[in-house]
Amino acid sequence: MLDYAAKRGIEAVQGVAEAHPFSDQSVDFALSVTTICFVDDASAMFREAYRILRPCGVLVVGFIERDSEPAPKWQPVTYSS
Repeated sequence: MLDYAAKRGIEAVQGVAEAHPFSDQSVDFALSVTTICFVDDASAMFREAYRILRPCGVLVVGFIERDSEPAPKWQPVTYSS
């Protein structure tokens, strides 16, 4: 997805939902799609979103249920070395 975004002229940053690589109050908009269903700590994810959003910033959340039929398609890939 990072490559796809770059090809479209979008600067994307890889990170972890519970520990964003952004400064406090540094973004106007945050998008979380098919993420909350799979994070280890949803409360931490929301705290991080609140921390990085500027006043009046917007958080958009789209989710699917972890146990729903399409969920396996969205499961994170785990790589081992």
